[in-house]
Amino acid sequence: LPFVEINPEDATQAGLEQNDFAELYNDFGKFIARVEVTSSVTPKQLFSPIHWTDQFATNAVICSVVSPEVDPISGQPESKASQVSIRKFNCSQWAKLVTEEPIKKDGWEYWAQSKTKQGFITLVGFNEDISWREWVKLTSEKQLDFTQYINPFENTEALIATRNDKIDTLIFANNDTKNLPSFIWLDNAFTSTQTKELVKGEIGNADELICSCFRTSRKTIEASIESGNTSQQTLANALGCGSKCGSCRPELNKLLNKTTS
Repeated sequence: LPFVEINPEDATQAGLEQNDFAELYNDFGKFIARVEVTSSVTPKQLFSPIHWTDQFATNAVICSVVSPEVDPISGQPESKASQVSIRKFNCSQWAKLVTEEPIKKDGWEYWAQSKTKQGFITLVGFNEDISWREWVKLTSEKQLDFTQYINPFENTEALIATRNDKIDTLIFANNDTKNLPSFIWLDNAFTSTQTKELVKGEIGNADELICSCFRTSRKTIEASIESGNTSQQTLANALGCGSKCGSCRPELNKLLNKTTS
């Protein structure tokens, strides 16, 4: 997902926590991203990578809030920097949907979609009540069987639509994105045949993808460290993580220091 890094001091002042969603805005436009609270950026500064586009998420173009002043030859924005304001972005309900085909991005307050080996995982934010069983029926022409779990006290809903004992659609909804299963768990769950167990959701702390090149998750890396792979090299030998593009190496160092300390 598109993300924005913010210093802990600024996050507190803005009322933002890790994995909240924030809207950056100014006279040029707006940009919505998941919050990463980190001391790697100094106070009064924000950082977000430039490579996301509206093809994958709602208001995902960071250039929308960058001054249109550009170099006359290269077209590069002036210092790739701009002054913005930041505030919390929220919807009354959020859901993660796992489907074989991409869903339509229109009609949601927020929409972000990722391709997986099995299909697509989409995070949606919305402000109206949705009957997910009816939504699936309207968006699919297949004859499906449903397993559903609803807990109104926790604002939690899980829906699994199957066809010939194979998962067709998997949906988890909650009023807080932090209570939704992780992308890596959902990707693995899509091939499961234990539908009654799946509706319980992800057990324990949410997992996350650390190495995109080798699809290696945090929990897998932590387990490998605990088994004795206590260096970048031995982790690379065992799992591949960190041995290709290298962008995950700072995160691997954090996990190594945390697990071995």
